[in-house]
Amino acid sequence: MKLYQSYEICNLIAGFTILSSGNTSVCMWRSQLGYLNYTQTRDQCLAKRANLFTVKDVGKLNIAKLINVDFYIGLEDIGRNRTFFWTDDMSVLDESLKLQIFNKGEPNNYAGNEYCVQYAGAFGKVRDVPCNWTANVVCENNCFRF
Repeated sequence: MKLYQSYEICNLIAGFTILSSGNTSVCMWRSQLGYLNYTQTRDQCLAKRANLFTVKDVGKLNIAKLINVDFYIGLEDIGRNRTFFWTDDMSVLDESLKLQIFNKGEPNNYAGNEYCVQYAGAFGKVRDVPCNWTANVVCENNCFRF
């Protein structure tokens, strides 16, 4: 599939749009409904046949910086004893990537209940947070399959 075809596919999905930074592009949707907790956010994305936004490389971290609001990403360690995994494919977070995307001092599991991960617009990185905190909804649809 050629890149321009991927753009066309993304534009056909109601409310989704392409956001790019450098060589990285994402087909994404952002809710205007306000703030939701982790479960509500995940369910909102699944209802759109999409996943929570993932930050699997620095290019996607740069796209998150363009969005520049707090939002949950598809990374969690619920029931995993501090092993973070990506919710779109269940792969484990690479330790070297962890150092690049998490804010300094994170993840820290403050108060022993931080199992979900949010992009923090104020810091430009991600952090672990309680899953009942609320945040914006940002979903990603993988229309960039080659």
